[in-house]
Amino acid sequence: SGLPRGSFPRDASSLTSEEERRRRKGLKFAGDVGRTMRILEKKLSKGGMLPSDIDQAERDRVNCLEAEAKRKAIIGRASHSEAVVGIAIDSLNKTVVTAGADSKLVLWNFTTHMPHKKSPIMLPSPATKLTHVRDSDLAAIAMNDFGVAVFDCSSLTIVRYFGGSRYKKDLRMSHTGPISDLNFGPDGRKLFTSSFDGTVRVWDVPTGLCVDWMSFSSPPTSLALSPTGEFLATSHVGRLGISLW
Repeated sequence: SGLPRGSFPRDASSLTSEEERRRRKGLKFAGDVGRTMRILEKKLSKGGMLPSDIDQAERDRVNCLEAEAKRKAIIGRASHSEAVVGIAIDSLNKTVVTAGADSKLVLWNFTTHMPHKKSPIMLPSPATKLTHVRDSDLAAIAMNDFGVAVFDCSSLTIVRYFGGSRYKKDLRMSHTGPISDLNFGPDGRKLFTSSFDGTVRVWDVPTGLCVDWMSFSSPPTSLALSPTGEFLATSHVGRLGISLW
């Protein structure tokens, strides 16, 4: 109020003659409530009070709520809406790749537990299986349209498509039944897929072509490759044994 310490406070709304004179001349004086009100009205007319005028604790609470709302929105957009059918982890333990029956390929950050900014990557068809090879850091995703998408976990992009709806006119370039299993060769350059159409196909990853295939009287249900790539083991419908090729 501008009064000496210990004196009785006067009515702040009443001005002395000296204060009134200084106010008319536009000079500042202690305890000018009118000046304070004018400053507040000016700030409010510009869209509210400045952040520096808000209590720090309140500011922190508002920022926390906004960050949490943004986090939930990002997770909501990227999260799977149907069953997750495959999981892979990149060779650097930085990214988790999940494939779902909702046609989403989602990349999750190991450190923040948040989806990558590229997530979700939409596949042409719902995923059914996923396999990963650590040496080349590639993941292969089998889909409902009988095709396979190859995902590069280093560049975080889809680099190849094998078969599927893109090759409906050329049946030699695609399976004609659901894919039962898939596996990479030891060097990651070959991809082996088995299907209920009774065939096993060998895909060349660098060129994106089908380079070999085998036909069986009984559809193969699963396959596995030896570490050296010399032998291929398969299981078949209606058979209890394992075939070694």
